[in-house]
Amino acid sequence: MFLGRSNQKRKAQQKHAVRRFAQRHGEFVGQDRFLEMVHSIQEGRATFIEKQSNRVSVFDVALGEKIVRVVYDKHRKTIVTALPDSARTDSGGVAQR
Repeated sequence: MFLGRSNQKRKAQQKHAVRRFAQRHGEFVGQDRFLEMVHSIQEGRATFIEKQSNRVSVFDVALGEKIVRVVYDKHRKTIVTALPDSARTDSGGVAQR
């Protein structure tokens, strides 16, 4: 039962992230593109920005030719959301929300 709930949460997070990519970046992100971004984080190819908690970290990942800032959940091994461009700063830090 626990594994089912965890999987449901992962799917809900992925669906949320895909909607945010479309809303905030005007990009449709299919399963292949989404998994490529997840793998870039897992394989160390994405740029680490900050750790928000023991479970959640912020990364910059490539979305085609564009770099986007995402929030990654390491327990569920998925991208939780795509942050708006205003979350990125020239200094590489996280803008105040």
